[in-house]
Amino acid sequence: MKSYKNILSIILSALFLIPLLAKSGPQDGAFLRTAQILDEPRGYCLDIAGFGETIRTEAALRFHTCKYKELNTDQYFGLGSSDQQIYVPAYDICLHATSISEGSELFTQPCSSIDNQIWDIFPNGFISPASNHNLCITAGAESRNVGTSGGDWLIDNYRARSATLEICENNSDFQELRWGYDAEQERSFTNTIRLGVPDDIQDLINEGPPMNRPLNDVLQGLERTYTPDELEITENIAYGPKERNLLNVYRDLYRTNREPVPVVIYFHGGGFARGGFETAPNVPAYFASLGMVGVNATYSLIPEARWPDGAVDVGAAVSWVRENISEYGGDPEQIYVIGSSAGAHNVATYVFRPDVLPIGTPEVAGAILISGIYSSPPGDELLYFSDTIGDEAAIINNIKRTSIPTLIAIADNDIPRATNDFTSIIHDLNINHGHMPSLILVQGHNHTSYTRTIGTADKYMSAEILDFILNNRN
Repeated sequence: MKSYKNILSIILSALFLIPLLAKSGPQDGAFLRTAQILDEPRGYCLDIAGFGETIRTEAALRFHTCKYKELNTDQYFGLGSSDQQIYVPAYDICLHATSISEGSELFTQPCSSIDNQIWDIFPNGFISPASNHNLCITAGAESRNVGTSGGDWLIDNYRARSATLEICENNSDFQELRWGYDAEQERSFTNTIRLGVPDDIQDLINEGPPMNRPLNDVLQGLERTYTPDELEITENIAYGPKERNLLNVYRDLYRTNREPVPVVIYFHGGGFARGGFETAPNVPAYFASLGMVGVNATYSLIPEARWPDGAVDVGAAVSWVRENISEYGGDPEQIYVIGSSAGAHNVATYVFRPDVLPIGTPEVAGAILISGIYSSPPGDELLYFSDTIGDEAAIINNIKRTSIPTLIAIADNDIPRATNDFTSIIHDLNINHGHMPSLILVQGHNHTSYTRTIGTADKYMSAEILDFILNNRN
């Protein structure tokens, strides 16, 4: 019986290795990509360096982030006239190994019938030189960040791996290839289907209270869609005369934008008494990693600060950014401000109440308010509002301006006061001012947690913000 099983195994293995020559790939071109996503959800596709006028057909091929629904003729391969040639339709050239040996690099050359251009494609996704089935096209084990082509700030940075011939099955995850087509995925930017909240995080969310410290610690440790080494941070820039009138500017080192890009300024929460650069640096970092300019700003806190100092600081930060951000590649006409919790109150006061701001404070292209408080202050905030009488400091029923596009967000496990103020400010804007802001209810999160998902695999909130920015570009 043991001998029979061995013979059967040999027969099945032999059948499995019969090349599929006739219809194993498209004639008119498609992606030739890794079957496994490895560390890149979009997958890795065989790629010619450069693009368009900068195409470098003489350079070694690589595996590069697949460019679904982008300009991608440099990643389109098909079967040549012999069905054993791997052909590049856009440039009339063929896949070519420098030699039929381990470690050999892959290039493109004018098509010919030499052994270096004759390939067999197997059902398991392996592609081997027809003259040596012990070798397979292999994506490198190490990946590197290569930015984006054309300065498209909407797309997550691309990654790349080497493309060589290696011994088959030594690195099967890096050797299983398949044909891929544009219809498989949306463009990189729009491929943001929410992955859901991990069970351990959901358990912490359900435990409460809303300012749950263990939850914040877990979210701080989540893997990011960017790496710190791709960011350049210019720190502690003074935007005003006060001690906490400081901001950090984030840029991505791998971006080369042809035109000025949008700017996102983040103002942290902390009950008007705490918080700083360390509260949620993932927010400006994430938007910088997409090719925008990110700004992390601090503002005056109690006991020194009194209402409306926070909103005045928001306006001062916006003024500095308008005057200086072009030095960092930012567009002064495309500034978006984000505030969370107390930061959302300050941003909302800046947005809706120009009557309390210095004359000449500039407007922004849009504002995002995350779990803000917009009504009269409760007892625990009286120090910040102590010089204010009654409802004067409230935003609700004191709205003076609705010209700035606004996205207002709330979580389904938010604190009751934030939830009440969410509905009240919408009512005030809609009924009393005929204005309906953009809205988002984030499911499965609490007062602080969903801000910390920005820049993680849970793209629900970040995708909404990006959509808002796109829809409101001047």
